[in-house]
Amino acid sequence: MQSKAVMTQRIKQYGDEIIEALRSEDAKIRPTHFDVPEDADGTTIKEGLDWLVGVYGSEYREIVRIKALQSSEIWARYKRWGGFEEHREVVLLRRAIHTLRMKVVSRDRPELFKKTKTHARTSHKVNAAQ
Repeated sequence: MQSKAVMTQRIKQYGDEIIEALRSEDAKIRPTHFDVPEDADGTTIKEGLDWLVGVYGSEYREIVRIKALQSSEIWARYKRWGGFEEHREVVLLRRAIHTLRMKVVSRDRPELFKKTKTHARTSHKVNAAQ
């Protein structure tokens, strides 16, 4: 098994790329979504990394593939001018962004990425109970 520091760095790298892809398309996600708590154990970190590598290699890669259909200038023009919502690649990208976001905020994501008191974070359940 890799060291906690190496696994944490890989999570940060993959997580930052995924978050940037989502936020660049105006999808709602916290910049801290993939932060690893300092008190997380190696097994929990490995489970989180393994899951994130799978998401990165599948759902995120699909976004990269779709973005490669047009130059960055064309994508910027689509956003700036508007009115391109029905273009094939825009529809594909919108679906892929939705799929990726649903995956990373899913209840089925690893415990490492759930915001709970266990990881010194406040969860929605804790806030709702107060």
